[in-house]
Amino acid sequence: MTECIIHIGMHKTGSTSIQQSLNGFVNDRFRYADLDHTSNHSFAMSNLFSASDVSQNSQRANEINPAELKKDIEQAKRKLEKAIRMQDGRHLIISGESISKLDKAALERLQSTLRPHFKRIRIVGYVRSPAAYISSIFQQFLKNRLPPLSADALYRPYRETFEKFDQVFGANNVALWKFDPASFPDHCVVSDFCARLDIALPGDRIIRVNESYSRQVIGLLYVYRTYAAQFNYPALHAGEANRLNMALKTLGNQRFRFSPQLSAATLVAQQEDIQWMERRLGDCLREELGDARPGDVAYPADLLHTPGEVVMELRALLGEYGPQKATELEPEEVAQLFHAFRMSQIEPKLHGVRKWAVKLRRWRQGLP
Repeated sequence: MTECIIHIGMHKTGSTSIQQSLNGFVNDRFRYADLDHTSNHSFAMSNLFSASDVSQNSQRANEINPAELKKDIEQAKRKLEKAIRMQDGRHLIISGESISKLDKAALERLQSTLRPHFKRIRIVGYVRSPAAYISSIFQQFLKNRLPPLSADALYRPYRETFEKFDQVFGANNVALWKFDPASFPDHCVVSDFCARLDIALPGDRIIRVNESYSRQVIGLLYVYRTYAAQFNYPALHAGEANRLNMALKTLGNQRFRFSPQLSAATLVAQQEDIQWMERRLGDCLREELGDARPGDVAYPADLLHTPGEVVMELRALLGEYGPQKATELEPEEVAQLFHAFRMSQIEPKLHGVRKWAVKLRRWRQGLP
């Protein structure tokens, strides 16, 4: 019998690159499971194991109706059964960051489902240092909603996240690695992952996904999400946010960073949890945050203020439909300008831009 390798990891540890690189991969030793319409198995595994009651199942339970959710669960079950049947002496790989959010009871259901079919179930994943994680997960949340600018709220307890895997699968079957791209082969998480598991992945299959946003784009998106409800703008989801980020690649290249003062108290308060993770990991998670730097974010006001040069660049992208002056704008005006740019990406002929540019100008003049 073969092994089932379940890649969990924390968010923002290169999971998307690993999943997209391995999607559809099969050789004489490994097969990457096909469980969903995406290479990320988070939803499929959550749907299957998070709860026996469909109405409570999945983080999408509030987003889709019960009939659709039930259909998704049935499809995921069929695909998992098929993946198990097709292993044919190969090790099966499943990958999803959100698997780490399943509770202990869900993991026990997962183990009971897989145990009859595999000689061993291995859990593997990367662990990120706390301050770096807090900064990165803020960016991830911002793609879908307005997250709290609070290190306490963004911190994810290590022990609560990982100890349940040791308890259910046995610590000898759980391998956790520090996420440290500087130490990876070619600084590539995909190469490191495959080397650790002895997966002979051809180099031309490696996909490096860079999902980072510049400090300037993060500021614009934060302003937009802060005022979107006030202007009744339609919901902006992660997929569209990513496309807008790509369209704004020329707008600033400063790296987003929380000020050390924002996370310092949280890191002190969580020392016991961090030390538990370091013992479990066998590695140090200490970070040299240094002193505050220009552009660091400590308060909402740091993100709500948009420098004049950023306004000027965004205006240039809109051409004649941007504001008349390249001066700094109030946050509400920046939100409207960003919406004009958003509409320009949806409506290439600038039909929507004209509409929103007129509204922006009238609003600045105090007109209804």
